[in-house]
This record gives sequence, C-alpha cells and structure tokens, in this order.
Amino acid sequence: MKITIEQFEVWGTPFRGDDQAHLDENTKGLFSGRESLTPAEVVRMGSVDIDCRIRVLLRPQILGAQFMPTVKAIVDRAVRNHCFGCGDESIEEWAHRWLSGKCGTTIDAIGTAGNAEEEDPPAYAAAYTAHAAAFAILAVRPMRCTACGEIRTVDIGHAADAADADFAADCADSAALAAAHAASYAADFAAARNAADTKDYETVRSVRVAGADHAACAVEREKQLAGIVLAMGGK
Repeated sequence: MKITIEQFEVWGTPFRGDDQAHLDENTKGLFSGRESLTPAEVVRMGSVDIDCRIRVLLRPQILGAQFMPTVKAIVDRAVRNHCFGCGDESIEEWAHRWLSGKCGTTIDAIGTAGNAEEEDPPAYAAAYTAHAAAFAILAVRPMRCTACGEIRTVDIGHAADAADADFAADCADSAALAAAHAASYAADFAAARNAADTKDYETVRSVRVAGADHAACAVEREKQLAGIVLAMGGK
C-alpha cells in the first residue's frame, strides 16, 4: 500500500477529518515532490515526529491482520512493566487476567484504572496501562455493517469499513500513547524517589529529575515503532 499526501495529513494529525485536511508546503516538502510513500519510507522519515509516524502506521489499513496483535503487544508490555508490584492486589489480579486473555471488557479495564488512580503514586502507571487496555478493547468492538447488517469486528476487506478502520486506528493510537505515558510516569517517580532517598511521596513530589520521564517515553515510543516495523515484515 502507498500512503498519499492527503492520507498522511489526515492520519498523522489527531482530531482532524478529511474536510479539514490541507496540503501544506511542509508536508509536500517531506514527500519531495512525490504523490505517495510506502509505509517503510514513512518509518524512515526521521525528520517527522515519532508520534506522527506511529499515528500514520498503527492502523488496519497498513498492518492488516497484524493490526490487533501489534496493539496488544504494546499493551501487554505495559501490563508486565507497570502492573505487577504496584502495591494493589486487585490491579495485579486484573493484569493476570489480561495477559491470560480473560479480560475482554472496557468496564473491567476502566474500573481497574479507577482503582489505580486512587492508590499511591507508584500505581498511577498501572492506571495509564489499564486505560491503554480499554482503548485496545475498543479498537475491536463488535460493529454492525451498514451494508449487510452483519456483526463483525474491523475487517478492511469488508464493505463500508473505512470509518470503522479509522475509529480502530484512533483507539490504537490512544492505547499506544497511554502505554507511553505509563512508562513516563513510572520513570519519573522512580527517579525522583531515588534522588530523594525516601519513600515519603510529599518529599518525592518536590524532586524533579530532568529528562527521566521524557527518556522513558521516547524509549517506549521507539519500541512501539519497532513493533510496527516487525508487523510490516521488518521492512
């Protein structure tokens, strides 16, 4: 598949629709006069923010059958990294259910996120992780085809699925962002706690370790992009 300038504009910028897309000179310059690029070429666009590249590529139209396995791998990594040892048994029980495939509702995930948000700061990363899971579940919610009435999940080969695929991509992007925020929050708190050499959060909260959160977020985003490349066949 080739990605056109118009698609890059719409897919790469959140909260914009086709009627708002515009061919600004910057995007035209990135395409170097070409009308379209391959997904592999988008991966290699180092001058483009990684968030934008992930939004463009993490979608059913690009990954096909590998779309949901890629999204789930992102969430699974966050669950393993941030839910176990967070200090709340209910969150850890939910994490075990998620990894065993027994957690399949947004209510379960969002309820877990709410529990985590009420806990001490070490559990906040778990809250972001549970939100990521909720968005991942939404990405494959059952939908009724407007053409034939059949109940199905996202299938880019099925008629009238363009809007569904875009919705799934939006949910996947939100899941990936939540996972990155979880990594950021966990690193920020851990670094601050180590610097303060105390478990008292009131003290830890006043200590900021420059770059710890941004570095962790950047590492997670690079892992996400690497997973997308793998799903594309390593191209």
